[in-house]
Amino acid sequence: MAEGGFGCTDTETGSVPRPISLYSRHSQNYVESVSVEICTIMTRQGYGEGMRRRRVARYKEYDRLRNAELSYTLITAGSKAEGLSCFNESDRDYLFLLKNVICLEAGINLYSIPDDLQVYRMDTHVYPGHCRLLLERQTTRCHNIIHNALCDNGNGDVLLSSSLLLDEFSSILAHTGRREVV
Repeated sequence: MAEGGFGCTDTETGSVPRPISLYSRHSQNYVESVSVEICTIMTRQGYGEGMRRRRVARYKEYDRLRNAELSYTLITAGSKAEGLSCFNESDRDYLFLLKNVICLEAGINLYSIPDDLQVYRMDTHVYPGHCRLLLERQTTRCHNIIHNALCDNGNGDVLLSSSLLLDEFSSILAHTGRREVV
């Protein structure tokens, strides 16, 4: 059973009780040696800094090769992007950037944006951390998944609905039998 209790620390104003734990009995050298041993074990298991850097570089290279073939830009995110997990370990988080779609904050001049880009404006007058995407300009080259996720907000504005967009992704996944879009 672990021992504990309270000891006293002398200060300028008197004696102050402090908790005693098993760790307070060990020297700083012991704690450092345990830390070094844990670091060594983690490195041998593939979680060292060098291995993480190599994984990050490999995921970036993988994204670069995939993006050459796609109509959108794919960016690995999450634990994979940080090099914390191997290729087939854990899930994969991606950020998809459509090459002909842009989202603007309020105050950005719409006319400074090239005409071949579909433009959405962020309306942040909603819950903190959320926004509405209002369609400002649609192009003839609109992705079907985006087009099918557009809806009317009742005031004549066209919104990009996150729930409709997720439904479109789910539909694609169900038809292809894949767990991932890419």
